[in-house]
Amino acid sequence: MVKKTGLILASLFVFMSVGCADLQGASGTSAGKIIPPLLEDSPIGGTWNSRDGGPALLIDDAALFGDQLWNNLSFKVKRVSADKYLTTKYTSIADFPDFPNLENSVVDVITIYSDSNYLGELMKIDDMNMIFFIQNNILLLDKVSDTANVTAASGETGATERLSESNRGASGVLLGLKSPHGESYSYRTLWISADQNGLRPILVSNQIFFPRMSGFWEFIVDDFFEGGTLMNVMAARNITGRGPGVEIPEKTEAAEEEEEPPADTSFKTVNYIGNDYVAMEKTENGINWLQVLPVDNLSSPEKVKLTEFTGENDRDDVGENFGLMRENGHWHLIGRINYQADGDTGYKDFRLDVIPPRNLIFYDTLAIHWRKIKDRVPDALDAFTSPNNNIALVRTKNKLTVYTIEGEQLSEHPLDEIELLEEETIIMAEWATAGYVASWERAFISYGATSPLLF
Repeated sequence: MVKKTGLILASLFVFMSVGCADLQGASGTSAGKIIPPLLEDSPIGGTWNSRDGGPALLIDDAALFGDQLWNNLSFKVKRVSADKYLTTKYTSIADFPDFPNLENSVVDVITIYSDSNYLGELMKIDDMNMIFFIQNNILLLDKVSDTANVTAASGETGATERLSESNRGASGVLLGLKSPHGESYSYRTLWISADQNGLRPILVSNQIFFPRMSGFWEFIVDDFFEGGTLMNVMAARNITGRGPGVEIPEKTEAAEEEEEPPADTSFKTVNYIGNDYVAMEKTENGINWLQVLPVDNLSSPEKVKLTEFTGENDRDDVGENFGLMRENGHWHLIGRINYQADGDTGYKDFRLDVIPPRNLIFYDTLAIHWRKIKDRVPDALDAFTSPNNNIALVRTKNKLTVYTIEGEQLSEHPLDEIELLEEETIIMAEWATAGYVASWERAFISYGATSPLLF
């Protein structure tokens, strides 16, 4: 049965122009046909109340959910099959008995973004009813007016201003980490966040937990031996609204018949994880290859070519043998040449003079010059800075140190130091700011994250 929870809100209203773009490849969970909404009307304009006890407020270019304020809203509209879409949210039509007309129906799904970051999805059943998927919760919304009562929505004068102030300066990051473990590697995720009051509790899980347009996902590497050879299978799944250990519905006979081709069982290690792509190194028949694959289809025999990102035909000589590496606080595209010499196989990597495109790496800005970081931390091997320039993370051989950013310098004294495992490296950095920080933290805790001291 679907878990329905209320958020502390009062109404829903929006005045703005609406954009429309293709979502294919951004989500992987709700394929459908893009339809252009009317520019003079918002797809969700009006006042909506939640049956679950907590309504939602969207005013002008902002949204208010509980004690969180979201700015710079934009929308995308997609037309999908209702039953297939609900399946992607790990629920079904049977969980919504008040809406019997969902059977075999086609509905509009409105995806909401704040500052180009995914906020939630509205499934518009008709002009008076919507189902809101937000922050691991499901809300049933009833429309009560075509206009908004802003005073009633805010509750009291100054509420929005206080919310904006409370969110200012907050940032958090999900760091994916990889370390050698016997003949293979182990992976884990750290959550580090800070607000105007300082550093918040650090959290960790023993799997890769990462955000996508469709919610939070889990990345799993399953190692095994076959004929004395180490192999593994990599998989990713949407876990929004579900923690580890939650049972996954068994596949139906029809689903079994549509089973994908067998997964690639060659031994692979992950070098980078993003919202939609994974860069890895694989060993096959004694040869080490670089490879980039879509998160949605890790078992696909079709490899992604570099030209699909760059569009430059002169890069076609690199083909599928390319990947990503970290150097001086940035991700860089690299190509690989494999060769044989005197009966031995080998390879040579080389930097590509191409900036990784936004659909591969969404954020890769270093707010402090690498030279200044090295001046403060001479043994620095890597560094990351938050989008709102309030904190920086500096990795050395054995530690990850958190600093505040003062002007264009690291603070003299760090906020904290985190011990790293032997030869541990960072393969993912996904940042949240403002109101996203609290919701990401709650989602990570729901997933099963705990304090490193208790891990």
